[in-house]
Amino acid sequence: MSIQAEHLEDWPMHRGDPGHSGTRTPSFAASETPTVAWEHRGPGTFPTALLPTTGALFVQAYPWMVRLFDPATGEMQTGYELPDEDDRIVRGGALVDGTLYIGTWDSVTAFEASTGRTVWSRRVGEASFETYSEPIGGRATPAIVDDALYVHGAISGEWGLYALDRDDGETRWRQPLPGGEPTDPVPAGETIVVANRGTGDIHALDRTDGTLQWTANVPPRRTQDERVGTTTPIVHRESVCVPTGAGTVRAFAAETGEAVWEYDLGTETPPARTEWYLRATYPLAARDGRVYVGGSDGQFHAIDVASGEAVWTLSADGRAYWTTPAVTHDAVYVGNANARTDESGNWQLGTDGRLSAVDAATGRELWTREYDGYPIDPVVGETGVFAGFVTPEVDEPVRLIKVGPENA
Repeated sequence: MSIQAEHLEDWPMHRGDPGHSGTRTPSFAASETPTVAWEHRGPGTFPTALLPTTGALFVQAYPWMVRLFDPATGEMQTGYELPDEDDRIVRGGALVDGTLYIGTWDSVTAFEASTGRTVWSRRVGEASFETYSEPIGGRATPAIVDDALYVHGAISGEWGLYALDRDDGETRWRQPLPGGEPTDPVPAGETIVVANRGTGDIHALDRTDGTLQWTANVPPRRTQDERVGTTTPIVHRESVCVPTGAGTVRAFAAETGEAVWEYDLGTETPPARTEWYLRATYPLAARDGRVYVGGSDGQFHAIDVASGEAVWTLSADGRAYWTTPAVTHDAVYVGNANARTDESGNWQLGTDGRLSAVDAATGRELWTREYDGYPIDPVVGETGVFAGFVTPEVDEPVRLIKVGPENA
């Protein structure tokens, strides 16, 4: 299969761009009467990230495959595997200048996107943690800015951040970040920002040499576990916005790290870690001066990034799980499902998934589609919205769909 390089960057990386804002501007407008262009059901592992392009829909299939689908028909075209099939894809990829970069269990691999040829593969975890039997590294969505790639991995038994050369994967610098697994790195001007889930620290490092520029901290509400959420910060209009385990979103000045505001999502602080985890999973997206986030009480919020005040809220019947929103010039596309803990206290996602379109200006729900299974982050292509659902079926657990507006 041949894919033209100019068609490979409609949505070039997980969550859309290096800042993980989850936004793009397609040619179509939001519609109240969308059409399901196609559905694909099939066997295999679940999709961890979708990268829609004009030439192909790239689907990362955990644990070690990349599959390519025809975005017009939903038919699978081809696919390729990681060089080491014992490796594992654990984050989304980045597609830049015809090269697909994927972080795995202990390395980063660069593929020629049109052919699947391995360009380079580098291990970035040089020491094991006591709780793991193998080196840990590459476990992040790579952040790519100019000719550098940023990803976290182990450094002498602690977590750290690596800067790699995008052309050959050679290490430019590395910086330890003790205290727990970091979130995905995000560029902010001349710095790279990463939050630490264990300590609640947010670090800004110089992109050129890794020197620390500032550190901010999310104060604990009750226990250390309530400091930082499990999702990546975003940078929007000179603010770094971070979800917290206490059920809030906090904003810091991107240049200095000074605290600016805190927004309460309205969820109560839970007594157990399993319940805390539900409230800590708050994926963010931002566009046009607003931050979008879903809370574990079923409310979806649009927040003014300058003031930290609510613009609007939308209720979704108490659903506790929200995907990362995908935001266009006039709509917010987001998936949700019920979430709960079982009798043993283990966290589980439900099987009544939804994909919804919401008017970005007013918060009015435009349409909703319901599917068995829990949803994967939706993304926006040039001709429609793509989403994945993990279903309860054993033989065909993966469903991919494309929803196209009537005017697409």
